[in-house]
Amino acid sequence: MPLLNKPRTATSGAYGGDPAPRSLIRLRTALTVFFALDGFLFAGWVVRIPAIKQQTGASASDLGLALLGVSAGRW
Repeated sequence: MPLLNKPRTATSGAYGGDPAPRSLIRLRTALTVFFALDGFLFAGWVVRIPAIKQQTGASASDLGLALLGVSAGRW
């Protein structure tokens, strides 16, 4: 089994192997930053859902259908 997906192997070359290439380390860092930013943006938007529901006067089912439509539109 390849050990490139293990954090210690990909950053420090543990287990007696060669250190991971710098491109692999940069890729791992970029993916970590991307998903962290995506999580923060999503969390900032989700906390506004009750205020949006109140401003629009939408019922819970209307808002649920609108959110489903947004997620379906991303495919």
